[in-house]
Amino acid sequence: MQFDENGICTRGCIEGYWGDKCLNDCPSTCPNIVCNRTSGLCGSCRDGYYGNRCEYHCHWKNKCSERKCNEKTGYCTSGCVSGYFGVYCQHPCGNCSSGTCDKISGNCEACNTGYYGTKCERKCSYSCFNHECRQINGHCTNGCNNGFYGSFCNSQCSENCAQTKCTRSGVCIGGCKPNWTGDKCDRCESQHYGPDCSQVCSVNCKRQACDNITGSCTYGCKTGFYSDKCEKSCRISCLSTFNSYSGEYEGECPIGKYGTYCNKTCNDNCINGCIKINGSCNFGCIPGKFGTYCLQTCGEGCVSGCRQADGSCTCKSGWQGHQCGEIKQTIEKCSKPDIYLALYGIITTLFISIFMNIVLIVRNTRRNVSNKEKQDTCQRNSTLYANTMYDRVEDNTGYQNLGQLSQPSHYDELK
Repeated sequence: MQFDENGICTRGCIEGYWGDKCLNDCPSTCPNIVCNRTSGLCGSCRDGYYGNRCEYHCHWKNKCSERKCNEKTGYCTSGCVSGYFGVYCQHPCGNCSSGTCDKISGNCEACNTGYYGTKCERKCSYSCFNHECRQINGHCTNGCNNGFYGSFCNSQCSENCAQTKCTRSGVCIGGCKPNWTGDKCDRCESQHYGPDCSQVCSVNCKRQACDNITGSCTYGCKTGFYSDKCEKSCRISCLSTFNSYSGEYEGECPIGKYGTYCNKTCNDNCINGCIKINGSCNFGCIPGKFGTYCLQTCGEGCVSGCRQADGSCTCKSGWQGHQCGEIKQTIEKCSKPDIYLALYGIITTLFISIFMNIVLIVRNTRRNVSNKEKQDTCQRNSTLYANTMYDRVEDNTGYQNLGQLSQPSHYDELK
């Protein structure tokens, strides 16, 4: 081996080493521990390894068959060992009966008991007989355990089945427990009702038959009873129009009665009773009465009764008004026009007098205002004139002073 003053090998490295100074060991995963003397890369890898320097194990703890994989990607080149699938053999097979599955998809040809699905990844229902079901859809292969039914055996037989057994469609085997009926024993027989069918239908129900949940009589009530369970007695003699469920009369009530149950009495002032809905006297009132319920009395001045609708009537002599309840006044007819004419005259005169007084007041007011305005104007003019004259007098006084100054002085006389 030769190297220069810097320790760099001038003629390369011996086998098993690489680098400028040949100090690096070749990877032990390279065949014969031989690598490129410059880069340290392996030309190929030992079985079970891949990568440029064969530094990686083939995936998932050597699950590749024959421990062989692609030296660059790590993909298993010879498939997977039993029980695994995938390009790296990283996925375990499901509950396949043979323990093996398709190396690419992982699908099983058959499943272990208790499992189903393409990869046998799902569990059969525990209610399937022997825990066996079809691989394609999970339907129980050999039927269900006692007490269950359905394709997946996930529905329970009725607890009211006599033997707690039923067919795959849920029909009870061996019939029903007492008071229960139906193919699946899921309803009460005709004379019982309630959550556990222990309650007995009313003896007042026809055929003693009732609804299995509410207890309402299926075919109605026996004569003399009503309500949904027929436990109430009719208040009065039940007619053919009487509804035995509700206690209501579906037709008219007996004369003199009204209301839903015909248990209310019409007003005595009604003729031939009243109508069912509200007791109004639609067939008329006895003489002297009027109104919807015939409670109001006709006017004292009516000749013979009054109309039911509004109490109007024909009045006796000396009476007046819509209902003849007012006595006529005895004022003579001829005196009325004279009084009205006198009143009209007085009122007209009064209005004319008031109007004339208003006109005079307005005229005098306007005249007084005009005179006042004239006086004010004259006063203002007088004041203005006096001021003007005063100013003029003051001006003339100045001129006089100037004239006095212009006259000859004593000084001139001495000269």
